[in-house]
Amino acid sequence: MIALGSFFGVRISDLLSLKFCDILNTDILTIIEKKTKKKRTIKINDQLKKHIQSCYKEIKPLSQNDYIFTSQKNTVYSI
Repeated sequence: MIALGSFFGVRISDLLSLKFCDILNTDILTIIEKKTKKKRTIKINDQLKKHIQSCYKEIKPLSQNDYIFTSQKNTVYSI
């Protein structure tokens, strides 16, 4: 969460809504910010891509459509 938050520079509410399919195997993340409703396009650098792949392999989600930040009870964290 810290790596993505630092690199993307988005609010925690926007981070918590991310799914693996949003950032996995892509060069660009496009989000609509919850607070401002603005569309943001963020380029993902190679180092962060490697980190994302590593985390994905370690977490082993059931699907790429799963939320990235989930609790041990498999629920999305709240703000």
